Amino acid sequence: MIEIQSVPDRRTGTIRRDLNDLVRDESGSLSQTKIGTLIAQWLCIKLILEHGSEIIANWDSLTVLFSVLIAPELFKKLVNMKYGGNGGEKK
Repeated sequence: MIEIQSVPDRRTGTIRRDLNDLVRDESGSLSQTKIGTLIAQWLCIKLILEHGSEIIANWDSLTVLFSVLIAPELFKKLVNMKYGGNGGEKK
């Protein structure tokens, strides 16, 4: 009888792999949703830093910006509910 030993996975998480996970989906192709989310979060931070006092005075814009920062999937669902569409989901 031949005994098969499992080889431990020597691959460890690298910075390159982590960065790829930021913009790629499970199949390994570029995800437009992930790229859009990263760009939207960067823009929200930039707007809050540059126009903080005006944004704080208007709670609507503050809510939108923080929802993009904290819960981008929730924001995507809200936009889909308001304007329709399937949000890039394949059916």
